This record gives sequence, C-alpha cells and structure tokens, in this order.
Amino acid sequence: MRTDRLALAGLLFAPAQLEGAERSAAAMAPHVRTDDATVKWLVTSGAEYSPTFKRLVSDLDGTDVVAYVTVDATLPRSLGGKIAFVTSAAGLRYLLITVFPDDDPKRAIALLGHELAHAREVAADSAIVDVRSMMDAYLTGLIRMRSGKPIADTWNARAVQAQIAEELRSRHSMMKLDFDNVRRAIPQPGPEKGADRPPR
Repeated sequence: MRTDRLALAGLLFAPAQLEGAERSAAAMAPHVRTDDATVKWLVTSGAEYSPTFKRLVSDLDGTDVVAYVTVDATLPRSLGGKIAFVTSAAGLRYLLITVFPDDDPKRAIALLGHELAHAREVAADSAIVDVRSMMDAYLTGLIRMRSGKPIADTWNARAVQAQIAEELRSRHSMMKLDFDNVRRAIPQPGPEKGADRPPR
C-alpha cells in the first residue's frame, strides 16, 4: 500500500509545482478523480440517476478536498470500501478511496456514495490535515465492530448509502445491462509473452 501511495502522489500532487493560473486551474478540476473506466461509469451514472450522489460530487467540487478512487479486488467484500488521507498539496487535501469491484451497479454506486460522504465530512472539518488528525476525528464515530476490531463509520454515511440505493432502485435492470457492457468493453490482460510455449 505504501508503494501505491507513493506512485499516486507522483500522479496527483503535481499542482504543488504549479504557479498562479495553472494552480487555480488544477483546483478547479473535478474533485472526484479516477483512472478506472468502471469507476468513471459509476460516477457518471450515479450523478445522472441519483440526486443524492450528484449533490455529493457537486459539494466536493466546491471544497479543498480531492478524492481519488481506485478499485481493489483483494478488499474484503464484506468491507466494500475504505478511505484514507494521503497528503496536502497546493492548498488541497487529497484522499484515497478504495472500493471492491462489485458486479451490482446499484450496490457499487451506493457504496461509492458512502465513501464520498466520508470525503465530504473531511471537507467540512478543517482540522483534518493528515492521517493522525483524520484518525482522531473518526475515533468518535465508531459505531460497529468487525472481527473484534473497531471500524470507523458514521450514521450520516450509512444514511447516504441507503438513500442512493433507494433512488436507483427503479433503474436497476437498465443499469445492470449497461454496466455489464461497460465491463466487457474493458481490455483484459492477456497471457505473458511466451507463457504458452512448452518448456525446453
């Protein structure tokens, strides 16, 4: 995870090197960012069909918080998603949201909305400026245990997730077909060169 964050830092935190108008332009770019085609579809569709999800994205665009979203198939399905503070740069606070690649679009969008609700909570708390201050802020929000360990969560984020799922309920069948088409269109990694050759 440390290596991933360092690589991410090189990608996201170029604004620290910018000056004047260029730095302002960087701050005005979308604050929910990803390089994953599936996540892009989730964000676009969520904003199109869920007023609550659309408001989350819009609210974050007006803050100093940037949320970069990535997918991790090794994340426990029961956990679904997580959020972490990465760093601050050029007047912006950067968060990393990691989600499980759920094959149900309604559930996936609602789960992403849950994590974006946490990002909005961070945006509303100017005291959160690093990993430690974020941990301290969420220690007061412990509402459940998993495998004997406390999991930081908030009732607000859970309510947002439920609301988004309800808003998407009537569109589930249509979204599932579209979502499956998007996922099939994503190029899959092939076998390594020479992997099918018999050993000599």
